[in-house]
Amino acid sequence: EVAVQSHLDNLGAEIKEFCKRASVFTHAFSSDEVHALGFPPEEGLCDWLVQQSVLSHVKTNNHRESRYVFRSSLVADVAYGMLLDEQRRSSHLAAGRVLASGETERPEDIARHFELGGHQDRAGYWYFQAAQGAKQRGDSNSVLRCSTLALAHGGGGDLFELFMTRSDALRFLGKR
Repeated sequence: EVAVQSHLDNLGAEIKEFCKRASVFTHAFSSDEVHALGFPPEEGLCDWLVQQSVLSHVKTNNHRESRYVFRSSLVADVAYGMLLDEQRRSSHLAAGRVLASGETERPEDIARHFELGGHQDRAGYWYFQAAQGAKQRGDSNSVLRCSTLALAHGGGGDLFELFMTRSDALRFLGKR
């Protein structure tokens, strides 16, 4: 970890800050999404970081802009650990907002960002949405996980519907 932190330090303050902010994303991100966190990257920075083996370019079918991930989870973890508590909270809150404003197939990720950003009611809403999406996919384990989190954050929606969704998932898993 010390070697990774030293490498990030040697890339320069602006690039290190970009990596710290981008580290809140656990899935592929665009430079525009990192910009929405309050850090406007220089044109071509992500591609330069790909050349430096810090990021990898990810090809996706459903996104027009280029998307990236950290080449190593160790680099992402070290960069994330370099965030101050307030930077971490505000970055997660901003990430939740930017992801919630677009079309997403990952409501659980949005919920996690709002949770870590300190907005429990919004986290509850998105965990509720994630539970409903998991129900539609027939993913009973995810229904239980997301509905438990929704309840822990205030329910986020129609509590009757949430409990019925949980009941169905338990029945499908043979735990009722």
